[in-house]
Amino acid sequence: MAVSGEGAGRLEGVTAVVAHLDGTRTFSGGVDGTVREWDLSTGAGRILHTFDYEVFSVTATPDGSRLVANDATGGIVVLDADSGDVVLSPERTSGRSDSSSPPTAASWPEPARARSSTSGTW
Repeated sequence: MAVSGEGAGRLEGVTAVVAHLDGTRTFSGGVDGTVREWDLSTGAGRILHTFDYEVFSVTATPDGSRLVANDATGGIVVLDADSGDVVLSPERTSGRSDSSSPPTAASWPEPARARSSTSGTW
């Protein structure tokens, strides 16, 4: 499969990958701060969102309609999986200090309930 399109070019520096529920595409996050969608049948890619810092995690909701991604500063966005539009970008309640750790993953252990693997809440 050849990699092509707007999202092409990430051959290294992938930090997170999640497959879509429909099995036709996957999403990745990388050290370049981008969240990308990849068409598994054609290899075409496109950038859905760009953070200012490295992407730590990308996950999908159980129904596949949304993606949640976070960056090295703890910034979190919820994206529409089809359009890439930002659905939600929660405000941080405090800045990151050198001793704090950003969330490293989000998951849905129960439907419609998101949790960070490091803090237990957002």
